[in-house]
Amino acid sequence: DFPFSSGEGERFLDVDSLLQQGKEESRDFVFSAAEEEDDDGDWMDRHFESLKPMEEGEEARRREEGEGALDASSPALHRERAEEDAREREGEMPNAYAIMQELGARDAHDLLSKGSMTIIDVRSREEYKKCRVKTFPWQSVNIPFTEFPIWNQTGGLSKYRPFRLGVICNSGQTSKQAVVRLTRVYGFDPAAVSNIHGGINEWILAGYPTEQGDAIINNDE
Repeated sequence: DFPFSSGEGERFLDVDSLLQQGKEESRDFVFSAAEEEDDDGDWMDRHFESLKPMEEGEEARRREEGEGALDASSPALHRERAEEDAREREGEMPNAYAIMQELGARDAHDLLSKGSMTIIDVRSREEYKKCRVKTFPWQSVNIPFTEFPIWNQTGGLSKYRPFRLGVICNSGQTSKQAVVRLTRVYGFDPAAVSNIHGGINEWILAGYPTEQGDAIINNDE
């Protein structure tokens, strides 16, 4: 309750009493930065640690922790990563991106026009349905990158080994990872699997045809 003083028919706050009451009630809440100091450094560093720039090696450590969590959630993916890491330690594989075959939109279009290449689109089903490279039905297949382990386990990927493959995504980044998975983990011929540089975005900018809607589904998928 606030302290009041009475006047002629009116009531006024007693400011002095109110201030005194506030001091008494807040006596136990006095904050002292000195109490927070210790040998570990400034108290601001401890309370705002997440706002500090990451130290050297911190980003790599956090990435490893994140990849570990992903591996734990997918045993199949964990086994593939383990096999890939083992090969790298044994020195069997050079830098994957350095030796990766890449095609620009024009070269990819020319190969498709000659019937010399099959497209593996690693985007989601929804993205593939919305917009994709226009080809004959047998020249393109949608295998989302997240489904690679299942396709590999069921033998769905193996039937594409004999073909020259162009792997595409939206911007060319996920497709790079897909090429690495196909060639370094699943044993596809690196000379026969190419990343389509710039993905579907570059294809559209180059003015090459696209299509949309439901694709014809292969019964073997």
